[in-house]
Amino acid sequence: MTRLTSPMDNDLLQDLFRRLPLPFALHEMIYLPDGRPHDYRFIWVNQAFLDALGLKESPEGKTLREAFPEVLKDSFDWVAFFSSAAAGYGVRKALVFSENLKRPFNVISFSPRPGTFAAIFQDVSDELNRIRLLEESGERIKAISLEFETVFEGIQEGAFLVEVSEEGFKYLMVNQNYRVITGIGDLDVRGLKASQFLGEAASHEIEENYRLCISRKETLNFKEKLVTGEGIRVLSTVLIPVANGEGAPHILGFIKDVTEQERAQEERDEALSRYRAMFNDHSAVMLLIEPKSGRIVDANPAAANFYGYSVDELRSMKVQDINILPQEEVERRRLKALSGRQRYFLFPHRLRSGEVRMVDVYSAPVDVMREKLLFSIIFDVTDRERIRKQLEEEKELFKTTLMSIGDGVVTTDQSGIITSANPEACRLSNRSQGSLLDANFSDAFPLLDPKTGDVRDPLGAALKTGRTLHISELLLRVPGNELHVSGSASPIKDQLGEVMGGVVVLRDITHEKKWRDRMLFMSYHDSLTRLPNRRFLEEQMAQLEEEQSFPVAVMMADVNGLKMTNDAFGHERGDALLVAAARLLKGACRRGDVVGRWGGDEFVLLLPGATPDGARIAAERIAEAASKARLGDLEISIALGWGAKVDPSQRLHQALKEAEEMMYRHKLTEGREQRRRILDQILASLGARSHEDEGHRNRLRRLCINIGSTGGLNWEALEDLERLCLYHDLGMIAVPARTLLKPGGLGEPEWLDVRRHTEVGYRIAQNIPELAGVADLILLHHERHDGSGYPRGLKGLQIPVQCRIFALADSYDAMTQPRPYRTSVSPREALKEIESQRGLLFDPDLTDLFIRVVSQEI
Repeated sequence: MTRLTSPMDNDLLQDLFRRLPLPFALHEMIYLPDGRPHDYRFIWVNQAFLDALGLKESPEGKTLREAFPEVLKDSFDWVAFFSSAAAGYGVRKALVFSENLKRPFNVISFSPRPGTFAAIFQDVSDELNRIRLLEESGERIKAISLEFETVFEGIQEGAFLVEVSEEGFKYLMVNQNYRVITGIGDLDVRGLKASQFLGEAASHEIEENYRLCISRKETLNFKEKLVTGEGIRVLSTVLIPVANGEGAPHILGFIKDVTEQERAQEERDEALSRYRAMFNDHSAVMLLIEPKSGRIVDANPAAANFYGYSVDELRSMKVQDINILPQEEVERRRLKALSGRQRYFLFPHRLRSGEVRMVDVYSAPVDVMREKLLFSIIFDVTDRERIRKQLEEEKELFKTTLMSIGDGVVTTDQSGIITSANPEACRLSNRSQGSLLDANFSDAFPLLDPKTGDVRDPLGAALKTGRTLHISELLLRVPGNELHVSGSASPIKDQLGEVMGGVVVLRDITHEKKWRDRMLFMSYHDSLTRLPNRRFLEEQMAQLEEEQSFPVAVMMADVNGLKMTNDAFGHERGDALLVAAARLLKGACRRGDVVGRWGGDEFVLLLPGATPDGARIAAERIAEAASKARLGDLEISIALGWGAKVDPSQRLHQALKEAEEMMYRHKLTEGREQRRRILDQILASLGARSHEDEGHRNRLRRLCINIGSTGGLNWEALEDLERLCLYHDLGMIAVPARTLLKPGGLGEPEWLDVRRHTEVGYRIAQNIPELAGVADLILLHHERHDGSGYPRGLKGLQIPVQCRIFALADSYDAMTQPRPYRTSVSPREALKEIESQRGLLFDPDLTDLFIRVVSQEI
């Protein structure tokens, strides 16, 4: 330990600083060879230092880097700060926040001797928190003050705040509305008394009111007069004492200029006097009614004469005593009159005699002696209401009839201006009822001939001729609507037979026409290709025969390979092939030629004006278009034949028969070529989407022919076996590629797709004469010796020998060739696996023969 003074002084100082409640530490500065400060070492520390840093062991004898390496990460440079103190630059102070200790410290450092320094650490967390709270409180107080001033200034009435003291009543603040009402302008009233800016005369009464407010300690409401530059103003004043627990040191006040209201009240009083004279002398029935209870406050002599009661008797009654409507309804209407929402009412009133009269009541709220009453003027309208009711009943009957009609009904005056229209008419015109009224009928309902587009005016014709015109079908074309309508237009005549208006009835037949047209179209057109059907073609041929038209050529077209396409690629692909063929035929024909679907895969073309040479040219044009057409990767092949009627003695059906015979001759050769192309496409597609490539088929053929020859099969059986090897998996074309290439096991739906491939291959082979003989072998090539195969579950010798041989070769090739879902095995391992299934999956005799033959080759 370094001695700072004498030993005794040193011990005394150590004891003093160790007892010091503030964290204290003595350090020795460590310098680099070039004299720069690098680190410092702890000489000794007191207990408060250890407690402040939460240390259990003293860092004495250690450097800062050894004792507190994490402190070096603080943004504050401790070594640089203490080095200036150690260099003897006097006492150094700093307010430091240690990121490591998460606290702020006030650090004081000084040097007792060169190269050493002492440091005192004071935790100032609490002091900083108190400072922060004081700053936040000050901000809140300032915000509250500003908010109060904002609210005070925003008060709609004149507002002022007065301080009560021994010196009297001094104003602290007034708002802008107070300045306007009192006329003091921008005068600064803070610290002033009322007499200093409102005058001595006014201030006396004002301060008396202030003293009364303070003495009573309650809010005062009163009116006072104030002389301003604009004259005498009547003010409605409110004074509120504001207490602080020891009295009422402040008064908050509000003033409102009610000069105009007071003047209006005087005028009302004068008017009331005039009203009283009119009330008593007028011949109309008048009542004054208390609105809440319905009590009759007053009645004029005319009312007494009408109802049969004296004026005093009426004053003792309630309006409910003469009104026969339910009390709740009478009260509801009375409150409407009181609020001003309704001024006119129709009531049934009962007279003293018991007779009920219908009366018009015109009622409005009035102020009488500061009491809100209802002033009602009453007129007897019994006769009017009886006539009106009769008219309304007739009108309602007409309206109900008109509005319930499902057709559009429009009435007009004699010039064609619309006077009424029912909802259906509004829908037809795509206009509101309000916009239809007073509109010209021809403008609101423009009617056109659907064929020529010419304008039609059935209403104008009806008004002119005086007769009803029936509308079979016209086109109504308005913005947003184009409808087909039928109906009638009729004149409306008066008792003398003169036309006084018209009525038009329109029925929307758009959907009916669309349905009719659709049914007509469907009856004459094919639903798949949208071409005319056989019925249409036969009627066209009959019409051409009847018209003795010639020359006329007839062409028959047949889509080659349709059934094979359906079997191989599905009916959806077959339908697409028919649609593509229909489009091709239609596109290759002239305007005026008729192309229709005769049935199945056959089309018939009627070529008016065409000779046999013209038909041949048309056929060449179709053939050229077909040679360039594709449905995906599938070629479109069409067999064509034609015939022609060139003189009146010939029949079109004979020309059709010639065309059909020619077409079948062409189909024999072209169909075989198309089937071959489809078959090649199937094989190519299988090679691209599965392991069924040409190499697989050739390996199977070599194995099977070798086994079959050794087993003694004749040449016909060997030929069938060879074709089975080449075409056994034709049906796989119907299995999705994702299933064929899926790694790992297949799910149940996927297995169903795979198992169906034998039946698909069977149907494809039946459509190809060259493969028809092996169709059964393709169907059964997945049958197994023990009956576990498919599709029929045949056993043993029920399975053709070619299929039993194929099963061995196919299993062997599958095991020895790699697959996406597994690796291959060696030929001997494959033979061992096949031997394990002898008598189960495979024919036992053929299994022995297969193993013997293949073993010789490997």
